[in-house]
Amino acid sequence: MKSKCESESESKSKPNWLELPIDLTKNILQRLDTIDILTSARNVCPLWWNICKDPLMWRTIRICHIYHIPLIDILCFETLYLSASDICCFEPLCRSAIDLSCGHLEDLDLELLGCDELLEYIAPRAINLHRLRLFYCLKVSNKCLIEFVTKFSLLEKLVITFNDKFPKESFEVINRCCPLLKSLDFVRPTLFYINRDHLVFAIAKAMPGLHHLTFVGIVINNAALVTILDGCSMLQSLDLQLCLCDDLSQSLEKRCLEQIKDFRFPLNHVSDFFDEDNFCDLFNVSSV
Repeated sequence: MKSKCESESESKSKPNWLELPIDLTKNILQRLDTIDILTSARNVCPLWWNICKDPLMWRTIRICHIYHIPLIDILCFETLYLSASDICCFEPLCRSAIDLSCGHLEDLDLELLGCDELLEYIAPRAINLHRLRLFYCLKVSNKCLIEFVTKFSLLEKLVITFNDKFPKESFEVINRCCPLLKSLDFVRPTLFYINRDHLVFAIAKAMPGLHHLTFVGIVINNAALVTILDGCSMLQSLDLQLCLCDDLSQSLEKRCLEQIKDFRFPLNHVSDFFDEDNFCDLFNVSSV
């Protein structure tokens, strides 16, 4: 058994988390996923509960670890699927976090979670939004998604998962309503690459002020890439590493490297996709 002196010595050597400066405690708590804060961290003690009542604690809302990825079934991995009701149970928590932000929300990052009604609830309560990531929120309609995005005139960074019916006219509307937008990640998370040149051309035409552009899950050809280089002349980074482009000419490759500071080459073969790093990247595309 430990002596009384040894126990007292151990107790003194352990850090007392309650003695940390408030700002440092806030910094630590803000690194947690929003669900963890709401269901666990803020219940630790009265001090943390009071800290989590501060609206500035909720400038970032991140709900990102409730995975239900259909691709895993295709790859024959063992999976634990979340049902629709399982995912929906997180929506009240998301609404609570939005309410706690009291209009100070600047960074919203949602995966899987979301429907038209939830976005309609968030929109008037997030007027200061700067960064938005909606990844694999398949219950959100294209119409609602576009209306939601265009409500944020301060938006600088946008990451969205799109379906095959996403209207190309939307980019002009988004660009007009979000004049500060400088970064766009356009994600089609699927093993089956398809040609979506009309969307690439639309982005190049409607969004000439982009500095950062990422595509995932599409086939891109020389003509589309030239259109991007011509239309988005301010690009500093262009990420095509999870796309296919099997006819990239040497001259175009050279132009990309000369014009764009950070250019990430597309896949040359579908089999390249199954590289472990690429597979992991697909589900963590440009997290905000």
